[in-house]
Amino acid sequence: MKSNIFLEIHKLISSGKKIAMAVNISSEGSSPGKEGDIMVVLSDGSTIGTIGGGKVESLVMEMALECLREDKNKEYEYTLTKDTVGSICGGKIKGYIQVLKPIPRLIVFGAGHLGKCIYEIGKNLNFTITIIDDRKDLANSERFKDATILCKDSKEAINEINFSENDYIIIVTRDHVEDKKALKGIIDLNVKYIGVIGSKKKLFEIKKELLEEGISEESLNKIYAPIGLDISNGTPEEIAFGILSEILLIKNNGTLNHRRDKR
Repeated sequence: MKSNIFLEIHKLISSGKKIAMAVNISSEGSSPGKEGDIMVVLSDGSTIGTIGGGKVESLVMEMALECLREDKNKEYEYTLTKDTVGSICGGKIKGYIQVLKPIPRLIVFGAGHLGKCIYEIGKNLNFTITIIDDRKDLANSERFKDATILCKDSKEAINEINFSENDYIIIVTRDHVEDKKALKGIIDLNVKYIGVIGSKKKLFEIKKELLEEGISEESLNKIYAPIGLDISNGTPEEIAFGILSEILLIKNNGTLNHRRDKR
């Protein structure tokens, strides 16, 4: 039974899902849950496995959902009495809830100079990386050794990818037309970040065209464009650094304050 749960955990993490795993670490007396029992809780409230059922399991599930929302681990401990959890078993149960997250993924539309610089920095920041570009001379395993490469049109590639809330999408294609095509295909996905390269004038035109094509103002307002923090000297290397700095800011709930100013 437990081996099946671990297989399910692996599948969920591999598919980009964040989960909370509750494990009973001790059990005393007449507790329905035993030491080592495991329950997995997903953000939609669905569960796999059990830590004993009843009121305690319901309380732990609520706590696990809170852990998922706050991205924090927590301990739980209950004495099974009528006054505490409505049970007369008289036992005691202790456990731990741990949030398990997949490795974050960068999905980069564009395998040119900037896409290559993003890849070089991103691979050292514990991201898995997917590169999308239909140019075989650029989107290949010689240039992107550790990346997943989709050498095809952006629309075709989008249909093949299983996107998740743990994805960070960067659009840095070769021109305005390709940027717009990629953005239109992913703008309403439930992902963590969407950023688009370009000047304010270019991005104004893209947004104007997409509004005319039925994309909502709300959807357009959630994208980061122009992309990245304003810290570079304009070279591809420093632009890439600014883009990934912005992504880390969002990923880690950071601030734009100097650490030296914190007291």
